[in-house]
Amino acid sequence: MPRRASKPESDSAPVPVPGMRAVRGLSFLNRVLAVVALGGAVFVSTAVWLKPRAEKLRDSERELERLRAHVEERKREEARLQRQLVWLEKDPDYLAMILRDRFDLMADGETIYRIEPARTPPPTVPRRP
Repeated sequence: MPRRASKPESDSAPVPVPGMRAVRGLSFLNRVLAVVALGGAVFVSTAVWLKPRAEKLRDSERELERLRAHVEERKREEARLQRQLVWLEKDPDYLAMILRDRFDLMADGETIYRIEPARTPPPTVPRRP
């Protein structure tokens, strides 16, 4: 049988040092560091991924508030117009007032006088010599 060549002394297993133990793979501290780095990378990538969506959500919420305010304003206007419609249908004095005021109509034998406020000219700024 052919004999195997023995390995040189330098390629053999490491010589144990008293007080030290052999480390296989990653040490505990390196594993913790790897987990923390991985968690940080996941956190940063999630934050980068969520930021545009969060901004879009805030913009949508602002638009929703603006539209709700617009709806409330329209409801108030509708209520005002409904009251005015009731007054026009049931109150002849109110109808006469609207006809006189907006359409310049008058009843027989009635004379309407309109007094308009005097127009003041715009203030002039004195010129420097």
